Amino acid sequence: MACLTYKSARRGILLLNLILLIFGIVFMAVGAASLVLGQSFGNAATDYCQKICTKTEVDQVACNCDINPVQTTLPIIVFQAPATGIITLSVFLFIAAIIGLVGAFREHRKLLIAYGVFLVLIMIIQFGFGTAAAAVAGGSAAQITGTFMGVLNENYKYFDWKMLQSYFPSACYYASANSTVNDPFTGNSLNMTFHFPACDFYGKCANYYAGSAAMSTEEKYCCDMNKRTCDTSRSSCMSGYDCVMSFMGNVAAP
Repeated sequence: MACLTYKSARRGILLLNLILLIFGIVFMAVGAASLVLGQSFGNAATDYCQKICTKTEVDQVACNCDINPVQTTLPIIVFQAPATGIITLSVFLFIAAIIGLVGAFREHRKLLIAYGVFLVLIMIIQFGFGTAAAAVAGGSAAQITGTFMGVLNENYKYFDWKMLQSYFPSACYYASANSTVNDPFTGNSLNMTFHFPACDFYGKCANYYAGSAAMSTEEKYCCDMNKRTCDTSRSSCMSGYDCVMSFMGNVAAP
């Protein structure tokens, strides 16, 4: 009976580590996909700034036009943190599974001890990066609540969300308006069109206190004048905050 119990335990460890090995490969693939998404958004934001800054030398929302090459002021690195964490976790998980398989198959005591140490490290890493990913997905990370939200909060109408439409829902660029930008370096006035959410950044009616005459057709459509809030139940109506959070959820999906 003791021999049967030992064999069952050994087979259980082998099966467990085969499952861990599969999960390690899956996590690595998911982390790589998330990392690509974060990097592609960073490249797209930089391309956006390069296009905007070719029209004027004045700094635009989320862009620094004074330096060469032009760069975005959005905290791009924070979008890549969850993916980096999941890839690191998957590597440790993969190594632990290999050590566990070899240790159980050969009944090697030192390898099984190393296997136990790796499992402890994996739990610590998982907790740390899980907390970081949750902070990014929930928008509570310092770079999100400070830099990212701060850049777009008051100036969401002067950021062309449509130029980054691959990363935001169509409701994030439902409304549009023309804006005149005065370039003090050239003395020229440029007429620029920006596409943005029809609700204000935190879900209230845009331009409510200025009266309905100051609202665009799209903003009137989304505004519930009685409640003074934006009717986000409509598919075309979304706040800037919700637009940002939808992207954060995709980046921190792992």
